[in-house]
Amino acid sequence: MKNILFVLLFFILGAPLMAQNYGDTLVLFEKKQVVYLFGDSINVRKTPGTDGAVITRLPIGTRVTILEKSKEVSRINNILMPWYLVEFNGKQKGYIWGGKLALNSFRSNKNPDIAFHFGIDKRSNEDGAYAEFQIRVEKNHKELQRLNFQAFGTEYKRHVCSNISNKGLSGVDDILQVDGYGEFCGDDGGAVIFFWTGTELIYVDRLSDSVDGAYFAREFFVYPSDMQGEKETVIKKLQAGEILFEEGQNVATWDSYNVVYEKDETTRLRWDGKKLQPKK
Repeated sequence: MKNILFVLLFFILGAPLMAQNYGDTLVLFEKKQVVYLFGDSINVRKTPGTDGAVITRLPIGTRVTILEKSKEVSRINNILMPWYLVEFNGKQKGYIWGGKLALNSFRSNKNPDIAFHFGIDKRSNEDGAYAEFQIRVEKNHKELQRLNFQAFGTEYKRHVCSNISNKGLSGVDDILQVDGYGEFCGDDGGAVIFFWTGTELIYVDRLSDSVDGAYFAREFFVYPSDMQGEKETVIKKLQAGEILFEEGQNVATWDSYNVVYEKDETTRLRWDGKKLQPKK
């Protein structure tokens, strides 16, 4: 992970947000955007709203195109989102609530019949400090599995799910990484890691990454295929310290002379097919 640019201003200004908050309404999708259904047997309605007549029901993983955002909003599972007019199966049209659309969808690197869909599931209450996200595994429009996990804050914080391949690790087809980005100094951020074995999606670890002024603390994995990786080993790094910025300086590399590490710990782990275990 060395030589990765560390930009302190990122945590002050924040990355471009995927979510826009208009009042209390979460707006995630844009016109002409292609997305996939996050749930199964999803109601497509003639008019926006839970009382709209049901035109049809669509299975998980169905491809739809966003045509427009409705002014109608609904709060479901304590998440307030608008309804979207979508096009599906050629020229058919109807309204779907935004929470039933996946934020990210992608296929397994090893088996393209397997697809993963990432989305928002719920918030414990309207004023809750944390939301729950979910990953669903799909094959041929049939749900195989789902896993819930706590977000790094609420649904308004930017979270991105990606498939980073198996990184050279035996017994793992795909590694899914959900990054939650801190948006200001001291804000909670990090990554949640899942392994797909080909038959099961397994929660692996929650890695923290935060900055408060010049101080930082982060956890990250080094995988076998990384330049500093080791065969059949996942190296877990825990680093904390201070960046001694000179006047007018905003950027430093991790191995720069002005990064002072107060903690730099390494743990070597092996994958036993179910979880990471300390190597002996």
